[in-house]
Amino acid sequence: MEAEFADLKREVRLVAERLPPQYKSPVEAAKQLGVSLPTIRRRIQDGTLRSVRVGRSWRVDTTSLVPASEEQIATLAFRARNGSVKDRKAPGSGFENEDENE
Repeated sequence: MEAEFADLKREVRLVAERLPPQYKSPVEAAKQLGVSLPTIRRRIQDGTLRSVRVGRSWRVDTTSLVPASEEQIATLAFRARNGSVKDRKAPGSGFENEDENE
């Protein structure tokens, strides 16, 4: 199960890395995440939040901050429970499920 979870995390990270960057100010990023500005600044400093320096200010890449839709969460949870099969989709997620016994 841990290996499947690690594979899932890797897949999600690869998809996020392929998205074009969308830069926002730290204040806008804090509002989007529902956290304080000091938290955003700490995450920029420790490198856990992708950001770039533009002159004297910072811009946060918000492509990694976009919350997943319920459909994506359902699919990811299904894959985590049942193995990472690319063509499988979660029941009730709006995608057809190839397994009829669920």
